[in-house]
This record gives sequence, C-alpha cells and structure tokens, in this order.
Amino acid sequence: MEAARRFLCPQGGAPARGMGGRCRPATAVAGSASATGWDAGLPAPAYRQLRCPDGTIAIAARARPEATRCVPH
Repeated sequence: MEAARRFLCPQGGAPARGMGGRCRPATAVAGSASATGWDAGLPAPAYRQLRCPDGTIAIAARARPEATRCVPH
C-alpha cells in the first residue's frame, strides 16, 4: 500500500477521491485547503484566451477545435 501511495502522491499526502486532484495535501492550513497545493499563490483562472506571446501565432488544436494553441511561426 505504501508503494501505491508513493506512486500516486510523489509530493506527499494521501490518495483522495473527489478533490479535483489525486492527493490530499500532506499538511493543510485550516480554511485554505486549496492554498497548500501546487497552485498556491497563483491567480484564480479567468477562463478566457490570452494573447499569444510574440513570435507565436494562435491556431485551433487538431483534436479539440474549441481550444487554441500558441505555436511558433
């Protein structure tokens, strides 16, 4: 069981269902469980396409036409 936990949660914690990720954080701060994961300190998602960086162009993804990818031109 320990080998499975290390495989599923290489950064620590324990496997969990329904948390959006695979693992429950090893240590949680009361009231801010989402601030202890890999996304701690990042702004909330805006759910909109940003402008592609200079030197790239926006094209529709092959497998997902609703998605846009920035590729070098």
